[in-house]
Amino acid sequence: LSGILSSRAGILEQLFYDEIPGVDVQDLKDDPWYPDSFTFIQAFDPDLGFVTNLRTENQGSDFGSLIKGYILAPATGTFTIFIASDDGSEISLSSNTDPANLALVAFESGCCQRLFGGARLDERSGDVEWEAGGIYYFEAIYKEGGGGDWLEVGWLRPDGTKEVIPSAFLLPATQDGDEVTGPPSFDIEPDSIDTEEGGSAEFVVHVTGLQPMTFQWKKDGVNIDGAIFPNYVNETITSSDDAAVYTVDVSNSVGSISSEDAILFVTPDTDPPELRLVDTRGNPNGLTIFFNEAVTEASATNLGNYSIDNGSITITAAVLSGKRVVNGVGEPGDLRVTLTVGGAGWQEGSTYSVTVSGITDKAENPNSLLSTTQEFFYGPGTLTEWDFNDGLPEGSEVAGVSEYSEDEGVDGSGALVLTRNLGGQLGGWLSGPLGTVGRIILDFDIYIDDGTATQADGVSMAIPEFTEIGLLPA
Repeated sequence: LSGILSSRAGILEQLFYDEIPGVDVQDLKDDPWYPDSFTFIQAFDPDLGFVTNLRTENQGSDFGSLIKGYILAPATGTFTIFIASDDGSEISLSSNTDPANLALVAFESGCCQRLFGGARLDERSGDVEWEAGGIYYFEAIYKEGGGGDWLEVGWLRPDGTKEVIPSAFLLPATQDGDEVTGPPSFDIEPDSIDTEEGGSAEFVVHVTGLQPMTFQWKKDGVNIDGAIFPNYVNETITSSDDAAVYTVDVSNSVGSISSEDAILFVTPDTDPPELRLVDTRGNPNGLTIFFNEAVTEASATNLGNYSIDNGSITITAAVLSGKRVVNGVGEPGDLRVTLTVGGAGWQEGSTYSVTVSGITDKAENPNSLLSTTQEFFYGPGTLTEWDFNDGLPEGSEVAGVSEYSEDEGVDGSGALVLTRNLGGQLGGWLSGPLGTVGRIILDFDIYIDDGTATQADGVSMAIPEFTEIGLLPA
């Protein structure tokens, strides 16, 4: 052992093995120093989850890594485990806390794919059956040759949530490189939280100790049903939660420990709901209204709370969205109301007005929306175009690793350089405010190279999860 960097209890450790050439996991396994004589240790960043480092960072070249720990299952059912890395990697899981029961679940034989997509996904993913509260031992190995280096592990949960495995469900099997033993001990205890009524609050602890462990969260000294994980989330905070005290008890076969108090401070909601967006969404017989906070179903579906063009257009139905999940992303619940109108519907190119009143929020002392009128337009809208030939469009800016070039575009024109390096990611561009957008068309040239090397390119867009989108050919 030549060095230890930032090792912390309750946080996964990355064990490094230096000066080992090659890009395959087997190159590390064949080295005589593996697994007992690692070079140094680096602690994971708990804010990143099961990620060794960001893809834009570089930990070095010609090394291998071993991560040993436990995953605590947040639910009962089938979990799909995903792995992605630069370069090769694999993850093995036990059916319990015993390393003797390890079995290979997923592996990367190449490099640099998206965690939940791309090539070799059938090899880079595998299913496991877990029980809520169960703790399962794992070992993850990855090998770096040169250039960029990173490892990511994610899951698809039984409820459809697809994400990098959060740190709250990861427990270390090593501390300063040694096997973890002994009673539970806290590295990170739950923090007190200041928040607003109607929001949510998450309390998290990071713990080390002999596995398996049990967790039990309490509110004001009383056990919270089902709160048996290293984290607890109060999904909907009320004003009566103000000054509530949260603690967690952690136990294993050789001891137990209770956390310090974490206090929840709640600011009451005294503001009425507001209209965030009114739009037809291209529906000739419908109107969608977004509010800035969750509203009650009784008020949102009361047709008497809406009037279009002073009542000249008949409203036949009002539906509150509720909570839904699209591609594993949850829409905030009870924010969106869809109105259906009778008759011939909207006339293209026409402007209308809707008046909304009496909509109440879900505060313990409900706040009611006063009469508010907003105009909306039904039609194809106006066209906004951007190009980068002569500079960045007004009001826009580059993000991440992107940069603007004055002469690297077609025929020496300007260009937006999203990433420069093979495997590069996290380049972006932010437009100025757009308002309501009916359609976005992307028209771009891709440089594929001259055939002497394997190259690829692509583009993606980040769109708020509450936005309803459809894809149409240009």
